[in-house]
Amino acid sequence: MKHDKNNILLAAGLLFIFGGILLLVHLTSDIFLGMYILRFLLFSVSGGIALYLALTGTKPAFFIFTGLFLSSCSLLFLITDARLLPYSLHEIWPLLVVLSGLFLFPAGYVRFRKLQAAYLVPGLTLTGLGFVFLCFSLDIIKISFADFARTWWPIIFIIFGLALVILFFYMQKQKQPVFCEDSEDDDEEDLQ
Repeated sequence: MKHDKNNILLAAGLLFIFGGILLLVHLTSDIFLGMYILRFLLFSVSGGIALYLALTGTKPAFFIFTGLFLSSCSLLFLITDARLLPYSLHEIWPLLVVLSGLFLFPAGYVRFRKLQAAYLVPGLTLTGLGFVFLCFSLDIIKISFADFARTWWPIIFIIFGLALVILFFYMQKQKQPVFCEDSEDDDEEDLQ
């Protein structure tokens, strides 16, 4: 019975969070959101249900990623629809790629109770690619993406190689091999 009350508290808390965000954006924007509210509600309710399932113990890694991603999508849609940012969704879509990479970290941590390469490498890759695409989308990098890719494509090999080297050292640190358990016996053999 106590477990059910805690679940109700969690559900109510998630509803208040999403409702408060919706009201805050509605009160701070000077446009009528109209049909855009439907997209926010669809994504935030889906994200809220996924977070609820994750926090109550049902496939927590999958539902944490899904819930965080859908919830952040709903917030991004709401903020762009309310024109609180000077950018359209067409310009800041790479933020969704960055967020998907970032949300792999907590999902992997929940699943394995430590960072694993199976979540770390794709998370870093998506985050890095999202930032690169965001730089082109917001015209921070002035040349076209096609010109950039034609000239600088070998950077992919460099970044991939660096990631593999870092992954190697990370995995070596996790193993911490024991070279010799009987160090006294080896010292005696060296002296003879």
